Amino acid sequence: MSRLPLKESRAETSLLRSRFIVFAFPLRDVASFLSLYQKVKADYPGADHYPYAYRVGVNEKASDDGEPSGAAGRPFLALLQKKDLDQVALVAVRYFGGSKLGLPRLTRTFLGTAVNAVDHLALGEEVLGHKVKLSLSYHDYEILQKRAETMGLTLSEVSFSSNVDLLASGDATIFTSLSALGIPQEAITDLGPVKTIKEIQS
Repeated sequence: MSRLPLKESRAETSLLRSRFIVFAFPLRDVASFLSLYQKVKADYPGADHYPYAYRVGVNEKASDDGEPSGAAGRPFLALLQKKDLDQVALVAVRYFGGSKLGLPRLTRTFLGTAVNAVDHLALGEEVLGHKVKLSLSYHDYEILQKRAETMGLTLSEVSFSSNVDLLASGDATIFTSLSALGIPQEAITDLGPVKTIKEIQS
């Protein structure tokens, strides 16, 4: 099963006054890549090249963005494949320092920086869980809120009125977890299975 990044990471290397920065980003769909790429370019203006690679399911793409052919894009993509990463993008920023590095050293520097960024990613895996709708007393909601993270539950769409209405999602043990907290069965409406991302403990 492919591993998915949960948060972005960043690595940087300098060599002969050239500066290499590589970002590893979660990328849940291909349509989001352009805005992500443009943001990197806006945040780091004036760089000479912005090579990249991404994998989202069967969609894969790599670009050297003007660097010598094969210097960055394809090695980035090969790294993502080797690490079995999905829904992920690598975007590099390179400021030329005035000295040509030669293709082998250029590629090693790009790839080494990318490996460092990837190695610092927090990773998760997609699991099949359940989503439920809850209508709770304020007392039960306070108990749930305090324990949700440690029990692997994600809370969303919380609204407050005479009761607290919200959605909760988790793995297949969600009903056991809610029962252990004393949540009454009549307060739970099963919304069915849902895919969630669970963090992989290193």
